[in-house]
Amino acid sequence: VRAMAKIIKSGPLLREASSTGTWKQWHFVLKHTANGQPATLAWYRDEHANTKYSGRIVFADSVQLVNTKSAREGKCAFQININETPPQRLVLAGLSVDDTASWVQAIEGCGVPSTFRIEVAKAVSVSPIIVTKRMEQPQAPAPLGRVASLSSQFEVLSSASSSPR
Repeated sequence: VRAMAKIIKSGPLLREASSTGTWKQWHFVLKHTANGQPATLAWYRDEHANTKYSGRIVFADSVQLVNTKSAREGKCAFQININETPPQRLVLAGLSVDDTASWVQAIEGCGVPSTFRIEVAKAVSVSPIIVTKRMEQPQAPAPLGRVASLSSQFEVLSSASSSPR
């Protein structure tokens, strides 16, 4: 006789696409059975599509919950490492820091090993853009009533930017 899985937690989580680094909201369901079977985490396009999941993790011995550096500013994300061949990872974030903490606690409660600690992502600093005046041939002043284009007189020497995820 097969034991019925109990839903421990369900709701929206943001999932980072491994190929593009973009975040998309999915409906997740964490289930656990009382007969010693590993817990599962499945995700669906929306909460009404519980018949066929889009993806699923079985929390076997090779799975671990860890911190990630992929969180966007003001958010908190966690990573599930699946140490099989080939290794895989799933990066998730709640809709708030408290929501993320609640999901992590529920997953840890299913016996998943964890080194996760709550860390809210800080703003990524962006280097200033350095602008200098071009040294070209003198130009005649703009006629009164017309504004000369500044973009033709200045050039960007360097810029370093990183976009937070």
